[in-house]
Amino acid sequence: MKIIRKIRQGLSLPPRTAMRMVYEQFARPVRHNAAKKLDTSASTYSHKEIPELHSYFTLPPIEELQSQERHISMLAELYCSHRFDLLGSGWTQVKYGMECRGTEGIVFPPYTNKPSVNDEWLSHEISPLNLKESQRIWAIVDKDYTPIDWQLDFKSGFRWSAQSWCKSIRYGGKAGVDVKVPWELARMQHLPTLAQAAALSGKSEEQFHPREKYIAEFRNQIIDFIALNPPRFGVNWTTSMDIAIRAVNWLISYDYFHSIGCRFDEDFEKIFRRSIYEHGKHIINNLEYSPILRGNHYLADIAGLLFIAAYLPSTPETDMWLAFSVQEMIAETKLQFLPDGGNFEASVPYHRLSAEMVIYAAALLEKLPPDKVVSLSNYNYRLKKGAPKLKSEMGNYHSLKKRIPVILRFAELVAKQNGHSPQIGDNDSGRFFKLLPNYVEMSTNQARSTFLNLKNYKELLDDNIYLVENHNDHSELQKIEGLLNCPSLSGKIPDRELELVSFDNFGLDIYRKKNYFCTVRCGSIGQRGKGGHAHNDQLSIELNVRGQDVFVDGGTYLYTPAADMRNHFRSTSAHNTVIPENKEEQNLWLPGGGDALFWMLGDRSKGTVVHKNEKEWKGYHSGFGAHKHIRTLSMTEINITGIDEFEGEQDVAALFHCAPDVTVVEKEDDGHSVLLRSTDVTVRFVSVHHSIDISDNDVYSAGYGILQNAILLSISGHSPIEWSIEIL
Repeated sequence: MKIIRKIRQGLSLPPRTAMRMVYEQFARPVRHNAAKKLDTSASTYSHKEIPELHSYFTLPPIEELQSQERHISMLAELYCSHRFDLLGSGWTQVKYGMECRGTEGIVFPPYTNKPSVNDEWLSHEISPLNLKESQRIWAIVDKDYTPIDWQLDFKSGFRWSAQSWCKSIRYGGKAGVDVKVPWELARMQHLPTLAQAAALSGKSEEQFHPREKYIAEFRNQIIDFIALNPPRFGVNWTTSMDIAIRAVNWLISYDYFHSIGCRFDEDFEKIFRRSIYEHGKHIINNLEYSPILRGNHYLADIAGLLFIAAYLPSTPETDMWLAFSVQEMIAETKLQFLPDGGNFEASVPYHRLSAEMVIYAAALLEKLPPDKVVSLSNYNYRLKKGAPKLKSEMGNYHSLKKRIPVILRFAELVAKQNGHSPQIGDNDSGRFFKLLPNYVEMSTNQARSTFLNLKNYKELLDDNIYLVENHNDHSELQKIEGLLNCPSLSGKIPDRELELVSFDNFGLDIYRKKNYFCTVRCGSIGQRGKGGHAHNDQLSIELNVRGQDVFVDGGTYLYTPAADMRNHFRSTSAHNTVIPENKEEQNLWLPGGGDALFWMLGDRSKGTVVHKNEKEWKGYHSGFGAHKHIRTLSMTEINITGIDEFEGEQDVAALFHCAPDVTVVEKEDDGHSVLLRSTDVTVRFVSVHHSIDISDNDVYSAGYGILQNAILLSISGHSPIEWSIEIL
């Protein structure tokens, strides 16, 4: 199947690009074997001595942190005990030999090798050529520290090995196993919270441990990772995206600690700085680049490389990294963000992730110290080997920030009245940073204690992040939004008087009335027709009434661990649109799991908007073969009416997926009217000609790995199907 798709792809490309793709198919195994031979003939730890790093970030003023001190205290306590809530795991203590709860009913047995008092256990974890250096690094960990099992999918219990060369590791083909779980943990986005706790510990001694505990935990976790994950070995060196995000979170957390006067011992400093260099070396040699198609992975690679190069002292090598990452960040921002500010991957959540990378990269560039600024006009472009090439002249790197206002405008205007954004397209809950608590307290009768539960979705960049205004003066601070002269990032939506906001390039129209917020999806499947992160959601609507979600996109749930569930959540039937009786999909994909889960076989739906204004909307798609689905909407301040027409003989069903908090209050005897309620919001849903079926077996995913029960309303019958929503 993969070969068939590649042949189709090759035939659609210009001859020169197709030849390059063929060349890459033959050249890649040669490079792979050469790299493996090199990495299995000697230790992969570097012998470099890296001088002191540059500094860019500092914690917000203590007054701002104090407003979050309860949550910071609770989170820091959880992280110090190695408890993490990632990708739907719930708060789980991650350690060697743990028993896991399983994913979709699949559970793997516990790992048998457990840490011992001495370092002999490392011989079972680390390849022989890296063992000596791993033991040397591990020797500086505090003796009472309990290591984290970084190779473990701590949801299913499946475990990879740190003795395996990274490019030989296979993933994505085993049911129940999710490689994203160890990747997410190894991004180490929890580390900034430890620095925040250290800053607050002296101000609120009742809630916090002494500062030294948080310093030690940060230090120990970093050393733990470096010792148990030798460069290019184990699952956490398989994708440069995750390596880049990890390095950036290390650097910002390290800066945070330094900004409040914390210092580390020289042994740690040397190992830490060297590992940052090793991260950069790996990224530049393993870019997730393709001349045909690339996306958020490659964007993360170059954003991470930019941070690493900016922090490392200037050398011909790191100057080349910086120049290359700046060049590519400018090019990829232009490629991956559409003229209307939306992301080309046809996903609102992925827009948020990619926007973070661009915005923080631009902010960092504005704060480069003099030696780094000079390096951008004085680098050796010949040092960059392989594609893409580094140009001999950089140009104006400040141009990157010119694209940011339109990117932020998209992020702000797609925000619903509750501050959350619709889950159009895939949502893997990915972030570049997680700098302030995004949790609410939840009580549980079972545990009789307070836990923290991840909020649905705080909007893009509500974190407060500060950069040093003057490289030599840590007292002058500036928020990113001021730095870039961008619209407000506070969650307040500008231009609220706009009743209709259209993002024609992305394929999204938003009706923002006084009483409701309604989106209509109609456009490209993204990624130049690949559709890897798009859903079959043409003509689908979402409805939020006075801040309460009523009808929602179903979300994403999982990728490779459950192929059937992955395909369900991206299917036509998981969206608030029409599906024919034969269950035909708007766009097709190949059966099976693995890579097939991130492709569609072209954009046959070709969503098209016919007409729209503040009161009416009409569009169609051609995804059901020769038969069009045409949807016409009429909007008033308290009513939305819809007419769904299908150009075919078979019956169709118009589907309306309710948010988990929505309940059915009343259904009229004739079955044509249903009263729905969510908290203090009530709406009446009416079908003009057909009865309304109600199912309580629907599922909704608020974030990756999270599954909730919900209600599904459906209207089945012959076209046309007419319906209305009245806000009471």
